[in-house]
Amino acid sequence: PYEAVLRSFGYGERRTPEEHATARTVLERAVHQAPGYADGWALLSIMCTEEYATGFNLQPDPLGRALHAARQAADAAPSNALAHIALARARFFRKEFQAFRTAADRAIALNPLDGGSLASMGLLMAYSGEWEHGCAMVERAAQRKPHHPGWYWFPFFYNAYRKGDYHGALTYALVKSIESARGRVTYRQLIQSIRRLLPTCGTRQTPQLEGPSPRLGRHFITQQRPAGRLRPRAVRTHPASRSRRG
Repeated sequence: PYEAVLRSFGYGERRTPEEHATARTVLERAVHQAPGYADGWALLSIMCTEEYATGFNLQPDPLGRALHAARQAADAAPSNALAHIALARARFFRKEFQAFRTAADRAIALNPLDGGSLASMGLLMAYSGEWEHGCAMVERAAQRKPHHPGWYWFPFFYNAYRKGDYHGALTYALVKSIESARGRVTYRQLIQSIRRLLPTCGTRQTPQLEGPSPRLGRHFITQQRPAGRLRPRAVRTHPASRSRRG
């Protein structure tokens, strides 16, 4: 059973239908062999919520199975943080937001130093409607883990965008695009990425970012400082976008 749990972690690195199917199969076998194995039940629950969220390898009632597995995990080990993370995820996707927040708070209280769990619960907390609280959780997680994955930026971007702060949304989208490319991105590639992240929606505040065409093939990052920080070139919005700002 323990090997099945380790094997299932591969899905976090390779989010594919094939990897999902393998992880779910080995976890189902693990909890059959060891019905009291909390980690196995918790990860099986997470695989079930992934069924619902991604559409991978759908079987009947993924959220019902997710909730059942999460409850099994919490019953087997009430102080297991992973069990409460699984329970929180199941409640979130079932839109049971009060129960989700209770489970999320319990998960963080049980393992407060786990930055990844804090970020993932913060992201869902923001998406459940607790935007400021959720973003604060993700911000604390990012401070603990400076070299964090790009998805940490998602709640900040959507929070800025939903409030009409399009320049704030642009900033978060820029950072995410640059991080995802690990700094190896040209202006043209960056603009394409931003356009995918920022729906145009006809709003006047949406920046155009075209810039002078000869610069589009140049790399956005010019050099790396000794401390490891990347220095971007100056980014300017199109003059037309500046003139339209209200």
